[in-house]
Amino acid sequence: MSATDTLDIEDIESGLRLVHSLPEQVHWLCDKIEKRDDGVEVRYEGDKSRRNRSVTHAMVLLSFADQEETQAWFTAALNIQLSRCPRCVEQFYVLKKGLYRELLEADNKDNVDMFFGFLQTCDINRVKPVLKEIAGELKNSSTVESWYQTFQNRAQYTNSVYQVFCCPDLLQDPEIRTDFTDICATQKVFPEGPGAGLISLLFNNDARLRFPVERSWKELGPHITPEVFETHLLDTLEDCVQKTEAQADPGSLRLFFAGVAIIVQSVSKELIMKCICGAQNDPIKLAVNRISTNAPYLPALLRLFDALMVQLGFEFWDVVQPLTSSALIDTLFMNGTFANFLRNAPQDASGEKLLVDMTKWMSSLVASVRPLSRATPAAPLLRLLLGDRSLPALSKGICLKEGMKILSMTLSGVFSHPIEGEGGRMILRQTNELFDEYALLAVEIAVSSTVFNDRIMASHMGIAQKNAYNAMLLALQLDIKVMKTDFGLLSKKKPEIPHTETSIRTLLWDTVCKNIPIDHVELAIDLLSIIYEFLGIGKSVHPKGIDTGSEVDRRRHAFNTALDILSRHFARIFQRISRFAPGKLKMVINGEHSRAAIFFGVMFPPPTDVAFGAEDIMLSCYGADSRESATHAMFDENLAMALAAVTTISRTQAKSSVFDLMPAMIRFNLEVLDILCAPDTGVISNTEMENWMKTSFKVYWDIQWRVVSNIFKRCRRWSHTVEKGTMIEFTRDSIDYATELFRRFWTFEQAFRAKVPSDEPNRPQRETSWRVRLLQDPSKALDSIAALLTIQDMHLLSSSQELMCNILELLAKEDVDVENEFVDNMRRIFFPELYNNARTGSATNLVGAQKAQLMHALSAVRPDFVPLEAKPKVVEISDDEYDDIPDDDLIQASEQSLRVVPRKQTKLGFPAASAPPTHEQKLHRVGVSKPSSLIEELRIGAPKTQSTPIPPRNEFLLKRKADLAASEAAKAARLESRKKEQAPVIPSSDEDDDSSDNDSGNGLFRLGTSVQRSTKSVPEPKLIDARPKNLLRQPAVPIRRVKDNRARVAPDLSPLYKQVLKWEFFHDDVFPPGLSAANYSKVESSFSSYAAYKKTFEPLLLLEAWQALKQAKEEAPQSTIKLHLVTRMSADNFVELEITIEGMNDRNRWSESDLVLVSVSNQPLTSKDSPHCLARVHSLKKKFAGANTTEVQLRCDPSPQMTQENMRNGSTLYAAKIMGFVPTEREYSALMCLKYYDLEQEILTARPSSLEEPTEKQVVRTRSLYGVNDPQARAIISAVKNTGFTLIQGPPGTGKTKTVVGIAGALLTPKVGSTVIQIPGSANRSPKPTTKKLLVCAPSNAAVDELVLRFKKGILTTKGEEMLPKVVRIGKSDAVNFTVRDVTLDELVERRMAPTKESANSKSADMDELRQKYRAILDERDAKLKQLEDARAKSIDPGTLQSEVDSLSATIRDTRRNLDIKRDQKKESSRNAEVLKRRIQQEIMDEAHIICATLSGTGHDLLRNINVDFETVIIDEAAQSVELSALIPLKFGCEKCILVGDPKQLPPTVFSREAAKFSYEKSLFVRMQENHPKDVHLLSIQYRMHPMISAFPSEHFYDSELRDGENMRELRTEVWHKNPIYAPYRFFNIAGQESAGGLHSLVNRQEAQSALLLYQRLTTDFPQTSFDGKIGIITPYKQQINLLKTVFREKYGDKICDTVDFNTTDAFQGRERDIIIFSCVRASQENGIGFLSDVRRMNVGLTRAKFSLFVLGHSTSLMRNRLWASLVQDAKGRGVFDEETFAQFNLNTKGNGARGRGAFRGSTRGRGGHARNPNRNTPTLAAPKVDPDAMDIDEPEPQAQFQPNPSHVRLCFKCKQPGHIANFCPNNRQGPSNPSRNSNSPRPKPTPPTAKGNDHIQDQRHEHPPQEHNQLPARPLKRPIGKEGEVPSKRQHLENQPGTANQATPGPSTVPVIRPQHKKKAQRKSEPPAVFINPKRGSSGRGGRGGGGRNGGQPSRPKGDDKQGSDQTTR
Repeated sequence: MSATDTLDIEDIESGLRLVHSLPEQVHWLCDKIEKRDDGVEVRYEGDKSRRNRSVTHAMVLLSFADQEETQAWFTAALNIQLSRCPRCVEQFYVLKKGLYRELLEADNKDNVDMFFGFLQTCDINRVKPVLKEIAGELKNSSTVESWYQTFQNRAQYTNSVYQVFCCPDLLQDPEIRTDFTDICATQKVFPEGPGAGLISLLFNNDARLRFPVERSWKELGPHITPEVFETHLLDTLEDCVQKTEAQADPGSLRLFFAGVAIIVQSVSKELIMKCICGAQNDPIKLAVNRISTNAPYLPALLRLFDALMVQLGFEFWDVVQPLTSSALIDTLFMNGTFANFLRNAPQDASGEKLLVDMTKWMSSLVASVRPLSRATPAAPLLRLLLGDRSLPALSKGICLKEGMKILSMTLSGVFSHPIEGEGGRMILRQTNELFDEYALLAVEIAVSSTVFNDRIMASHMGIAQKNAYNAMLLALQLDIKVMKTDFGLLSKKKPEIPHTETSIRTLLWDTVCKNIPIDHVELAIDLLSIIYEFLGIGKSVHPKGIDTGSEVDRRRHAFNTALDILSRHFARIFQRISRFAPGKLKMVINGEHSRAAIFFGVMFPPPTDVAFGAEDIMLSCYGADSRESATHAMFDENLAMALAAVTTISRTQAKSSVFDLMPAMIRFNLEVLDILCAPDTGVISNTEMENWMKTSFKVYWDIQWRVVSNIFKRCRRWSHTVEKGTMIEFTRDSIDYATELFRRFWTFEQAFRAKVPSDEPNRPQRETSWRVRLLQDPSKALDSIAALLTIQDMHLLSSSQELMCNILELLAKEDVDVENEFVDNMRRIFFPELYNNARTGSATNLVGAQKAQLMHALSAVRPDFVPLEAKPKVVEISDDEYDDIPDDDLIQASEQSLRVVPRKQTKLGFPAASAPPTHEQKLHRVGVSKPSSLIEELRIGAPKTQSTPIPPRNEFLLKRKADLAASEAAKAARLESRKKEQAPVIPSSDEDDDSSDNDSGNGLFRLGTSVQRSTKSVPEPKLIDARPKNLLRQPAVPIRRVKDNRARVAPDLSPLYKQVLKWEFFHDDVFPPGLSAANYSKVESSFSSYAAYKKTFEPLLLLEAWQALKQAKEEAPQSTIKLHLVTRMSADNFVELEITIEGMNDRNRWSESDLVLVSVSNQPLTSKDSPHCLARVHSLKKKFAGANTTEVQLRCDPSPQMTQENMRNGSTLYAAKIMGFVPTEREYSALMCLKYYDLEQEILTARPSSLEEPTEKQVVRTRSLYGVNDPQARAIISAVKNTGFTLIQGPPGTGKTKTVVGIAGALLTPKVGSTVIQIPGSANRSPKPTTKKLLVCAPSNAAVDELVLRFKKGILTTKGEEMLPKVVRIGKSDAVNFTVRDVTLDELVERRMAPTKESANSKSADMDELRQKYRAILDERDAKLKQLEDARAKSIDPGTLQSEVDSLSATIRDTRRNLDIKRDQKKESSRNAEVLKRRIQQEIMDEAHIICATLSGTGHDLLRNINVDFETVIIDEAAQSVELSALIPLKFGCEKCILVGDPKQLPPTVFSREAAKFSYEKSLFVRMQENHPKDVHLLSIQYRMHPMISAFPSEHFYDSELRDGENMRELRTEVWHKNPIYAPYRFFNIAGQESAGGLHSLVNRQEAQSALLLYQRLTTDFPQTSFDGKIGIITPYKQQINLLKTVFREKYGDKICDTVDFNTTDAFQGRERDIIIFSCVRASQENGIGFLSDVRRMNVGLTRAKFSLFVLGHSTSLMRNRLWASLVQDAKGRGVFDEETFAQFNLNTKGNGARGRGAFRGSTRGRGGHARNPNRNTPTLAAPKVDPDAMDIDEPEPQAQFQPNPSHVRLCFKCKQPGHIANFCPNNRQGPSNPSRNSNSPRPKPTPPTAKGNDHIQDQRHEHPPQEHNQLPARPLKRPIGKEGEVPSKRQHLENQPGTANQATPGPSTVPVIRPQHKKKAQRKSEPPAVFINPKRGSSGRGGRGGGGRNGGQPSRPKGDDKQGSDQTTR
């Protein structure tokens, strides 16, 4: 059958027709379509496969015998197609093969072969001429290159050559073979595609023919797909395999294996697996079967195996099975042929190729083995390669190369797989053992610096070094991996035991550390990367911090040992790298992980030197002298890399449970935060934010909060394993960091929105978006911070609570929510009773005030935070509350039900013992007229009422004893439980991170219920005198309600400053800008609601603040401060300016909350037109200790124009301080918190407690106990008994202070020594209610200081005990009286901290010395380094320079270590000092019984934060404070407020007259008095003034209710009274004239001269009387005071101001002098008398004198006023109106003054006469220059005061002669008159007292040595008792004191006898009740005169204070 028979004729014809019809441009056998000559594309849509099929059919035409013409056409056309396109050539021979197979299936082979022989002839005929032509041109060409240019440009040439490559059978023609060989010999011709010759020619013996195909495989092989290979090449390959296998010729096998190796190397793995492996004639099977060590083709065979191993990898062994790696190695190495070959191989280029072929497969074999199994085949290979060190150089180099590759691959195989399991550890051990055998060789090669001259050797050794380097690094990384793996196992919740003990290659690490080449940058970078991988690993510890001896603990010990060793090696690596040159170090630091590794090294914990080594690198690189500056340089150099490094480390630490690195990391992060956010040098403020920067910083911000969250979450667990002191310091650092991070929120927020254009419409939304996004991160950390609420340390607890509050407050402002989980957890903390599984009691150590503040902040974010179902608690009162009541009384009381009115829940639903009373209940409470229970009656001393029958006494007592026994048993059980807890316990290994609260660890995290109480009892007072109990009792409240502690919470001041900071400073009006009188309303007598109250008072408060600002503007000093604006940002809706101020001195020092004027002008106070605004000082701090630069934050609300144009970063502004705003802030805070006050309704309605009438028994007992008069006794009883407000009005000299002291003694009686104070953060959770202390306040410092002085002398309790209460004075030491500074909080703290400060100063000095030494060594090393670098640069032997540098570096490290230690110690000491200060403050406040402060001072944060409720507040001088000031001290849970004052004296100081018109100057006292005038206790007996002086004030100011004390006329009679001119009271009519004195004030020069003349005559007429410090000259006008001083100085010199007290009337309130000269000033024909008409000011002026009052005034002018007219008429009516005296004075001064005679008739002075006993010559005491008691920061003009002179003269009331007093009158037979009398002579019994007692005795004048008031009495202050039990008078007692000048025997006393209470009761009862008379204290520290307590007198201080007068009320 012929070929035509197999195909239909129709197919052939159709094929011919198709190819004939094809356009010329269409290729027959490929897809290409050429363009026509005119460039037009030809469109043809025919199918390529159809065309190919048609061409195949058409080829059959060539077998026809009668188709010559057609055949010729077809042949010519086909030749054209094959000559123009290589793709067509390629496809033609593929189709030809296909046709052969197709025909072979249908016909016999001979016919098909014959037909294809004809086709072959056609091909030869087509190719041969062209090849002949090509060869000819090649021969004729001068060069191959010129020929090749022609060749490649002719498609016919290239395609004809390609036809030979596609059909190698054409080479059977000799001519073609010759020509083709010559062409290939040019090495310019290569096959263009996958022709069959690509296979067959590989195995040709002629290298000229092999070359083009070998090269083409490298280019074409990767692109040959399995399909192409199968269609084009596979048949040829199988034919070649078959031929080669049949020949079995070694030469042919060599060529074959070499060719197949080329194919395998070139094609893909997929092609090998699909087409080559498993083929019918598989060349790989042939290779496996031909393995032979002696075969000459072995190198080619191994090359094939190497190619297959590389290409197939692990699957190689599947292909060659059953051959294994071990079998292959054993086969090749079994007879030593291989080793011999290595030794005998030629050492030249030919030998190199052979050696490579013989060794390269070894590393490929190892790579083809599974990673964990590589050690097995690697071992014999390494023994062969590295075992023989005597090999020739080339062989050795190639073997080292291959051996290092094998080592590297083996280690990488293990490193890339987990090694936890037992199998993994065995493989790891095997691999380690293998590497350890060659480790030193590997390190030697890796770090070798040998240079090879031989190129071949250099090439192989370079590869060997690279692989050795990799192997070395992998070995080091494997150690790190082992450490990480074992750490992970040991750190699991259920720890797993590593299968082998943790160990590292110590020898390897040591070798590497020793051999790090200097300036080897790559190695340094890689080693730092290895160290970086160690991040997150630390010491493994037991969850409980104990060693149980278990296998796990043994493995932990091994791990920690390895960790220590590794840390030391890290330190050596850092130190070695630090020796690099700075330029090389810069390259090192720029490595990918280098910065992170260095930062990580800096954080390494001691005692290793890792941190110092890392610091050395930084310092050396940047030439810095501190780590901080070097870190800053890193950020400046490359912000992106530095920030990424910090973020990377932080991201790891945010998940880490390792404590070791955390402390240093927190400190480093704080440094970085400062570098980024510092106001002046911060990266953020000095960088233009690109988008990528914003992203990076946002990531940084987020990660830092994750770190914070992680730390706080794990603190509890760490506390089990870390020493408590270390844990406290770390937690402090962490809280400080979190606080600082949050403080920098506005810096980040400002930076992120910096590029938003100001005019962009969406700017506000974008700014808000940034804020919300940033706030979400701290919001997420809140739950973790809340974990610290169980911490024991007070400072840490307060700091964490404060941080949470700050975060929550900002979240609330920005409307950012918190997570539900956090809210739920906080509910569990605050309301544990609502959760079934909650622990009983509180879940936090917070105290009430802290809880309230946190609750308030939480409720602002989540208004529904407080659950509705929060249940009120019932607080039981301990039996200790009634320990002072006898059991009999308790039995009687037990039958009466102590019913308490049900109380409602507080507004926010705080859990309460009982809710605050309702409005109606409060109103009912303030009017209570009898005790609310029988217990109260018992305590107040009221008669017991008859009760119903009671159970038997024994039943009650048995029940009480049973309760006590049960309590003791419970205590014992708890104690036993604690002992068990403290025993060693081996805990289970599955501890969770969050230990229970009872797992105390080091005790830092522990709730109060689970630890032994660490609270502190208030110390027992020092008893002065024991007295019987039950003299006066305070009512007790059986059940106390929980206070609404929101009253303590500092409110948001933003609304206040939003108004204030908008004020236009230069606005000149009585009202603030934009406001008028219509915006204000008058203070009503009563308010219906808090809203109405606030609506009235808030505008008035701001109006007063405005006027204060205006006044401050006028008085402000002209000092201007230059401001350097560092950063401007937005914060809390204000513009915040971060500025620096250079050289802020004390004169112009700013304080927080000061108002300052910021201006562009350097004269801000006068430059109205310059841009300006008001600003508040938000914070201040020194840049560092001792710095001259102060960093200040100002908050302001400027205009947008000023913000944009004048407040740019870096600009300069100017500012002047205007005023302090703290008082206004505190008043505003009190107003905002009033709605939470217990006394809210009483304040709104201005309703005091009703005035009750005590029983006569109570009055008598109180008078006897406290030595007070009847009105004082009634006031004390009412104040103690009542709740709500008690009003006590004390006119001048009526004993207000003594009354207050008596009230304090009564109130403190049940408190002292019986209560426990809960310290915030302590473990105490006593069921007893919170301690209540006594808070005593007054508007001024002077008034407060006087009270402190009285309290210091002691108080008398209701039990009759005299005690010295612990008094604490709150206030700045420099603002208080020097006599009470010893009890100021600052001074008390200073004394306790003195040792700490001395230690800190010593450490600071040591640091300075060490720093100088460090600097010197550093300079020396730098000099040595420079010499070393010069030597290296000049290739000079450096000698010992390197060792010297190393030695100096070691010294530097040691010095820096010591510096760091000392710096840390100093920092810790400084912070501990601050913590200690707070703790001491807390302790002092805990120990205190009475806390005294000004009204404004009670707003201090200290009082707000301590856990003390001031249930009772006493406000002295209450009528002198505006109402809002009086609210400030009531925020501490006050239920009882005692207001003491006199509305008839000066009103509160109000700057704004407009505010005064709206009754803003009306005090709370006055408002209550106006509403309820009958509910005011009037102290109606005065003991200050001579009756002639008091007559007018009593009648006109007090409705004649003010009475004089007994014998006041005698007590207040002096020697000068003999002369009517110097009568006790006299009005001198001065015909003067007022004139303007400047500053809106007036002067009267005639009155000034008259005052001088009066003083001159008085002192001249009585020279023996010392008037120093006894005369006060007062006037309502400041300028008159200045004039008076000037006039007196002209006469007497400057010292006169130390002798006479000049001051304004206002400043003299509360003070007194013996003689007062009152200059009225006003004298004009037309004008009125101005504010002189103020009745209260008039009252003050007329009531300051004790002995004499001289009024200087112009009667005609004064009588224009009704009251002054009454005074003038009264003076005339009483005969004390004087119009002629001054004329007489002038005459006598001129005529008789020189003769020394009396100036007028009636004078007791004659020539040489004496007013007193001439034998008594007591020297005048030196007076101090300033009387601090008269000093007050609120007073207009403080003046100097003096101690009284001992030579005081008065008349004796027995004989009416001067020189002595009644007690020592010579005419008095019962007592001696001089010291020579026998002091032991008997004294008669005193005369019985009158009905009202001899109160006047206490005001007799006496002298005594000065006393130090800061000392407590050396012994109890008991009154001296006579032989028969009499108590001597106060004067008699004084003059019998040891150390006094006159120790005379006491004479009789008119003072009634008061026997000690422990004496015979019958005798005591037989006497009527008497007033207790207080003797003076002597020089032994008991000082003072006057009353004030049981035995305490008035302080030894200058006379003249109203407090003294008030102390003299019950004498």
